[in-house]
Amino acid sequence: MIIRAINIFRLFVLLVGILLITESTVEAEPASKKTESLMIVTPFPRFITQEYQAVFKRHYPEIELNIVKMGSNEAIEQLLKDRDENITDIFWASSPESFKKLKSEGVLQAYKANTRGIPKIISGVQISDKENCYTGYALSGYGFMWNTRYLKIKGLPIPENWESLGDPMYYGHVGMSTPTLSSTTHVAVETILQTRGWKKGWSLVKKIASNTTKLSKRSFHVPQRVQQGEHGIGVVIDYYALASKAQHNPVDFSYSSPAVLLPASVAMIKNAPHPKAAQAFIDFLVSSDGQTLLLDKKIRRIPILPSTFDEAPKDYPNPYQGEKLAETFDFDIALSTKRYQLVDLLFDAIISNNFDSFKVASEKIHKLEMLLKKQNNEVASLLLEQAKKEFMWFPDVTEQQSKNDSFLANHSSINDVKTWAATAKQQNLNAIALAEKGLKTME
Repeated sequence: MIIRAINIFRLFVLLVGILLITESTVEAEPASKKTESLMIVTPFPRFITQEYQAVFKRHYPEIELNIVKMGSNEAIEQLLKDRDENITDIFWASSPESFKKLKSEGVLQAYKANTRGIPKIISGVQISDKENCYTGYALSGYGFMWNTRYLKIKGLPIPENWESLGDPMYYGHVGMSTPTLSSTTHVAVETILQTRGWKKGWSLVKKIASNTTKLSKRSFHVPQRVQQGEHGIGVVIDYYALASKAQHNPVDFSYSSPAVLLPASVAMIKNAPHPKAAQAFIDFLVSSDGQTLLLDKKIRRIPILPSTFDEAPKDYPNPYQGEKLAETFDFDIALSTKRYQLVDLLFDAIISNNFDSFKVASEKIHKLEMLLKKQNNEVASLLLEQAKKEFMWFPDVTEQQSKNDSFLANHSSINDVKTWAATAKQQNLNAIALAEKGLKTME
């Protein structure tokens, strides 16, 4: 998948170059009107980027934005591969871990943007890199959205917190994506681990995943399916839900408790082909016009320029006012970046790579649990508890180890995933056998 994305990326760049050469050959323009082609790599969906293309073009008609959509992990691999012969100007994304990774690898070019009027820290969140390697231009919140009609038809209450999503009443009604392919889900999982603790956090993550019927491959698939009524509830980043609600879809959204806000950022790549154009784009994002664009119904992100909220709707999320976003959890970005790979590998091993057996086990356990609510059976109850214990197995990896450099260096490999995944599959099969035995006693 990554190789295919890279090939498409290079083909796109080549075609853009041919078009620009053709245009200059057909009709030579005055030097002052010569068009620059700014190459931007981003995971943001087209419905967002096309709004920026239109507004930016009005401010800078001489700069053409050529945007390549690529997942954050794919983009990092691409930028690292091309570092000696870079063809990209800008990386633009929500994931703070991605920018920290690229900075540590020496891929980013420092640029001090014109951030006049923007606080350096908002709700305890450091907005931009202290060495100016990347610039925050918006805030992102994480939580869950729901389809109001869906919940009403199914007779389900609105979820209150992460624990709600793991409640058996929501079995089959939750949508989420895999953190390996979705930085949004990764941050959501890491948020649960940091706010609930490593052991309890992973237990809750497994409970939430057990209420899903499928794992989406991309972040935007989840809000789309909630909007369409395929899922009742979805784990999402705020702007997907807020934009959908602003366009009068039957959805709503709640931030996690405690709320977590992280900066969405933009950075210039070292040896960018068009540094001046790249600087113009960065400055535009933090300008008054760029910040106002965040309020657009198709975008709906949280601005960082305080004066922008004068133009915002009354119910717009505001980190400068109200208790919900003014007091947020101090998310440890450095820790998240450090154990990023380990968290993804663990999720893959115990859930994604074994989702078929994981889903069957959760289905059998849920069925037995529902039957026991209607009819007492001591033998079946004991078998249910045994099945749950088998199902909730987790590799022998402690929170301290997840912070240990030596452990991370030696236990974040594909071999560990295979070992963990093999054990997880057997645990699922054990849980299935126990639950089925319990179901037979209920017949």
